[in-house]
Amino acid sequence: MNLREKIDVIDLYFIASLVIGSIVRVISLFTLPLNLDSYPFIRAAMGILELDYNRYGTFRPPGFPLLIVPYLLISGNGEIAAKLASLTSSILLLISSYVVFRDASLKLFDDKESSKQKARYTGFLVSLLLSINIYFMIHPGYGIREEYLTILCMLVFYFTIIKTQISLKYNICLACLISLLTLTLLTAGLFFVGGIILFFLISKLKWFKFKPIKTKKILIILISFSLTFLLWALFSSFTWGDPLYNWQHQSNFFLNFYKMELNSLENIIDALINALIGGIPYEFYYFFFFSSMLFVILAIYLLIKNIRRKQFLFLFFVMGLNLLYLSVFIAPSKLINVPNSSRVMVYLFPFLYYLGAIPLANIFVEINNSKKYNLQLIYLFYIIFLITYVVKGIPFIMYLGYGGYPFPPSLLYLIFVIINELSLIIVVIKTRDITFPFSNSIDKDALNSNFRKNEEIR
Repeated sequence: MNLREKIDVIDLYFIASLVIGSIVRVISLFTLPLNLDSYPFIRAAMGILELDYNRYGTFRPPGFPLLIVPYLLISGNGEIAAKLASLTSSILLLISSYVVFRDASLKLFDDKESSKQKARYTGFLVSLLLSINIYFMIHPGYGIREEYLTILCMLVFYFTIIKTQISLKYNICLACLISLLTLTLLTAGLFFVGGIILFFLISKLKWFKFKPIKTKKILIILISFSLTFLLWALFSSFTWGDPLYNWQHQSNFFLNFYKMELNSLENIIDALINALIGGIPYEFYYFFFFSSMLFVILAIYLLIKNIRRKQFLFLFFVMGLNLLYLSVFIAPSKLINVPNSSRVMVYLFPFLYYLGAIPLANIFVEINNSKKYNLQLIYLFYIIFLITYVVKGIPFIMYLGYGGYPFPPSLLYLIFVIINELSLIIVVIKTRDITFPFSNSIDKDALNSNFRKNEEIR
């Protein structure tokens, strides 16, 4: 079998999108100024390189600075090192999203004949949506950690849910990923682990038919997080005299932005109410802005409809817990009537794209296997959807001064939004009988297990 026979046409599409996405990201490297948030990471990387904790000039943990260190050794320039670390993460995000969600969706599709094809399309669509998303395109120029954080979240999902085998190699990988995730963003590590624990406990109910995560894997996750958190708390206590120095800064941000101290039950309840009223709606606004309203509706519907499946229940708790926490910080304050930047929730976007890509991938494959659909027409509206998806992101660059906040909409922008929504609506209407791929609401692994048990009884 030669190389051309081994490579599927979808893999070629992926390679093309990877090349285009990488070129645009390299351009952003040279055209955009370094983000102010990157300078503390550069100082921290210098402190690590010189083994001088006094030069560790940030309250943030060293996950991203550790990635900057090798580039700092090569270039000798902190700004270049931060941008190169961010660029590397951004390109690796495109590759890892294809692999992770291709393998993840392969466990979902029921049709054995076309499941591999649908899985490839799912992985490709997630990677493509990340590749041509202008918000993700410009991050390398800023030299920020968001793509690195996103990769770690996806790989934790992969080694927790997709790689079900228990082996020393996978256990070490999972432990390292949990540690790196915690050291990159403490709250992401905390709420990701919290979501996994909730998923583990709820999945024990008899209503769910899938095989739960092994207790050994949960112990690895808990021990890795606890040890990492403890080591960082000891370092914080030694360096700044406060083991929770990082979260003290979180409280200071809340105080400066909201003029509220979280030092009483009344203030905490007030913050939660503000999050429910203002934070969660703006989270969905950002989801709509960086995809489309119908795309998000498809993703949510698929999630709820298949909540008894392992992956969907996992994403429900992990995404849900993180979004609940982040809504507190995204909500507009009573003093400043604008929400916080969407940057804080970037690491959850690939999971949304995954949920929305599943029905679109199913449509792609099914229409090619049937003669009843107008392929040219459906492909045309797919292309229109993708083009307007890119164009919708351009105002984000035009209004960089808003820092990711909602910007004043123009008539031209609203026209593109409407076209974007209508193109996807037409695709879904035209293929409504094949939009959602799963005939059962429980995992095929569980069905196979039940079948084997029934055969044994017979």
